[in-house]
Amino acid sequence: MNLQFVCLITTCVGREHLLFSRSLMSVMSQTYLPDAILVVVDDEDNYDQLALRLSEFKSDCPLLCIPNARTHHMSG
Repeated sequence: MNLQFVCLITTCVGREHLLFSRSLMSVMSQTYLPDAILVVVDDEDNYDQLALRLSEFKSDCPLLCIPNARTHHMSG
């Protein structure tokens, strides 16, 4: 069986700086890196800008970004 380990990170309006300064850095410093990192963004207005920043982030594993279109401003 080929199991995959994916890390899920949610982010909300006005706290994107914590995504880059804490969350992603914490995941990257772990002994075992995930097969992928999935970032869920709860602010559709900010999604394009954040997705661009994530695409430029240097990561040792794939970094995927999706919008949370169901419950706005409820990323947690």
